[in-house]
Amino acid sequence: MTINDRIREPHSVAVNSHGDRLYVSSPEQAVIMLLRPSDRLEPRSRWKEDPLAGVSGIQDFRDGAEARFNRPMGLALIDENRLLVADSGNNLIRSIDLGTRQVGTFAGDPLLTAGQTDGVGEAARFQAPSRLAAADGWLYVADQAGRALRLISPNGAVTTQGGDPAPTAAGAVDGPSHTARFRKPCGVAVGRDGLVFVADRGNHAIRRITSRGELVTFAGELGTAGDQDGLGAEAGFRNPTELAMDSVGYLYVTEPAANRWRRIAPDGHVTTLGGPPPRLIAAGPMGTQCLAMVVPNASGSEDVHLHSTGHAPQVVVAGIRPAALAVDRLGHVLVLTEDPAKRKVTVRKYAPWADWAEVASISLGSGAQAGHAFGLPRIQGMATDDHCNLYLADKANGPVWKVSPDLDTAMALAGDPAHKPRRLAVTPEGNIIITSRHALLKVTVPPAPTTVPEEPKTRESAGTMEQQKREEEKRRRDQELMRQNQEQGDAWQLAEEARRLATKRNQEQKKGKEKPARERKRKIQDLAKARGITFEEAERWLDERDAGVANSAARHQARMKKAAENFKGDEFD
Repeated sequence: MTINDRIREPHSVAVNSHGDRLYVSSPEQAVIMLLRPSDRLEPRSRWKEDPLAGVSGIQDFRDGAEARFNRPMGLALIDENRLLVADSGNNLIRSIDLGTRQVGTFAGDPLLTAGQTDGVGEAARFQAPSRLAAADGWLYVADQAGRALRLISPNGAVTTQGGDPAPTAAGAVDGPSHTARFRKPCGVAVGRDGLVFVADRGNHAIRRITSRGELVTFAGELGTAGDQDGLGAEAGFRNPTELAMDSVGYLYVTEPAANRWRRIAPDGHVTTLGGPPPRLIAAGPMGTQCLAMVVPNASGSEDVHLHSTGHAPQVVVAGIRPAALAVDRLGHVLVLTEDPAKRKVTVRKYAPWADWAEVASISLGSGAQAGHAFGLPRIQGMATDDHCNLYLADKANGPVWKVSPDLDTAMALAGDPAHKPRRLAVTPEGNIIITSRHALLKVTVPPAPTTVPEEPKTRESAGTMEQQKREEEKRRRDQELMRQNQEQGDAWQLAEEARRLATKRNQEQKKGKEKPARERKRKIQDLAKARGITFEEAERWLDERDAGVANSAARHQARMKKAAENFKGDEFD
C-alpha cells in the first residue's frame, strides 16, 4: 500500500505507539513531515501529509516555531511528545516538541562547529550525524563523518563508545576508551564476568576491556607479529581473527595467516593446539560445554564439527561452506550460508535431539526487511543470547539483525553502513558488542523475556494434538540436555583444573632438571674463556676433573671405612 508518494527522498521514519502517526525526514526538502490516515473512506491508500517542522527547499539553521534544518536524517521518538532529529548538515541533534511544534537544539554546538568532542548538551560536537536509535531513554547516534558511535544519556551527556572507526584512526594504544586505538579489530568474545576480549588483527594481539572501561593488551606484544607460546606479552600472534570462549574461561583463537589455532588460559598463558586449524569457531553461551568449528574435509569442502565434554567430536553437517557460525544455550548449532545467485543468505538450525537434522531456517535477501530497504546482506558475525535470540552483523548494510529463537522473524536494530560491523558478541546483560573498522561499538538491546520462549500450546497455534506432543517431547529433551550440560560442565571444570595442576608440576620438574644443565654449560663457557681453549676441550677437562674428584672421594671414603672398622676392633679387644 502506498502511504504517500510526494515526499522527495525520504530518509528515516519514526512511528508513535498507536501506529497512527508517522514522522518522515527528507534531507533534500529539509523538512520533517507528519503523516496521518486520511479522513476519507475511499481511497484509503494515501495518508494526509502535514509539514511538522522546517521550510521545504531551504537548507539553514534556526530554532523556534519557524525552524530550519540542513539535511535532516535520523529520527527517534523519546516519548509521545518529543521527537529527536539528526540534523546532519548542521552537525546537531535537534528536538521537536510535538505539542507546540517548537524546535530546539538538544546536543551540539549552536554555532554549527563540527567535531568529535564529548560533553553535555551544547559542549558536545558532532560530524554529520546520520542515524538515531533510542532505548530506555538513552540515544545512540551514528556520527557519519566522524565515523564513530556516540551515546547520549538521559541528562544529555555525550560519550564516544571506544576507538574511532575512521580509516585514518588506526593505532596501537591501550588506555581509556577515548584514547584507545585498534587496528582492524575482528573476533570478539565475552567472558563469564562480563569482560570483553577482542582479536586485534592488525596489531597481532588479543585485547581486553576491563570493568572500568579501559583497553589493555591481554596476550601478545602490541603491534609485533610472533609465533611463540608463553604468558601474556611473551606470546606472539600473527593476524588473530576469530575468538570463542568456553564455559570455564578458556579463549580459543584462530590464525589463518599462520595456519594454526591457539588456546589462552584464564591467566593469559597461550598454547598452540594440534590438528588442522578451524576456519570458523563458536562456543555456546555460558552454561553450555560445547565448541563448534568449521574444518576442511578430504573432498575439498568443509564440515561443521561439534566438540562437547565427554563425547567424541560429531559431524553436524558435511559438505557445506558456512559464512558464519553460532551455538545457542540449548546446544543447537546455527549455520549461515550465502547464495549470491539467489541474492539471499540462509540461517539453518541443527538440533542434537534430532540427530543433527535441520529443524528451522530463515532467509534474508535484498529488498524490504523490517520496514527498511536493504541490499543483499553480508553476514560476517553471529551470536546468541541467553534467550536463544540470534544476532547477525551485516557488514554490507550496517544494521545488526535480531532473529527470533524459532527463526521465524527478523528485525533490524541500530546500525550504519559506514561502520561496517564485522563480528559481535552478547554480554551477560544482553547488550551487543560489535567490532567495526578500528573501533568497538556497543548496542543496548531492550530487555528480553526472563525465560526461553516456548512453542505455543494451544490447538490453534500448534496445529494438532500429535504436533503438541512432539513439541512437548522436544522441550523435555532440551531441558534434559541443559541438565547434562551443567553436569558435564562441573566435570570439565574439575578436569581442566587437574590438567592445569599437572602441567604446572611438569613444568616445575622440567625447570628443576634444566637448571643444573644450564649451570654446567655456563661453567664450561667460563673455563674455556679463562684458559683460551675450545668449549669441547673445557668440557673434557671438567669431566676428567669431576671423575678425579669422584675417584678421590671414593678412595677417601674407603680409607675412612677401614679406619672405623679397625677402631671398632681395638675397642672390643
